[in-house]
Amino acid sequence: GRKSSKKLVDAVRGTEAKIAVVCQKDPRTEEPEMDDLYTIGAIARIVRVLDLPDETTTIILQGLHKIELKSIHSNQPYITGKADSIFEEVDNDKEFHMLVKSCQDSAVEILRMTENSEEATFNMSTIHEEIQMLNFLCTNIKMPLKDKVELLAENSIKERAYKLLTILDREKQFIEIQRHIMHKTHREIDQQQREYFVQQQIKN
Repeated sequence: GRKSSKKLVDAVRGTEAKIAVVCQKDPRTEEPEMDDLYTIGAIARIVRVLDLPDETTTIILQGLHKIELKSIHSNQPYITGKADSIFEEVDNDKEFHMLVKSCQDSAVEILRMTENSEEATFNMSTIHEEIQMLNFLCTNIKMPLKDKVELLAENSIKERAYKLLTILDREKQFIEIQRHIMHKTHREIDQQQREYFVQQQIKN
């Protein structure tokens, strides 16, 4: 919805130009400076632009490779700056294959515990390249933005997989504790209701 962002999209729409994408630390900041941004991001190409009736614009991006934002030159008419490419360490051994499989299994389990998982699991089934699968999970599994930025900042693909698996295990435990508390609370409420009913019967 930000005017400067729309101007950037208009400037590159219909061209082969790529844009750098980074996250804000606080989304309420209207005119972010260098200190307001996470410096690790991605170079991306615009796949599709959707102009919505409420005058906002939704942009579908494809991330191409990682960058580090080094400086901002100007905020007008949109942010321009300097960014360096970062190339990641790829270690496609058996351990990495098992890590990605474990991450995928954990993600499916979390989706089954929390929401309708059919669409998400279908999307996973269409991905056959393991690094792409790992990055898909990092992007689409619900977790704090801080965790996602830390995953992106990890240059070793294998270490990223380890970190993601740790986060997924933590989320599973959190969901299980939540479900246990809800079940226990529900059981206690049922017991209170039974006791109240018995008391009313005795009074009658």
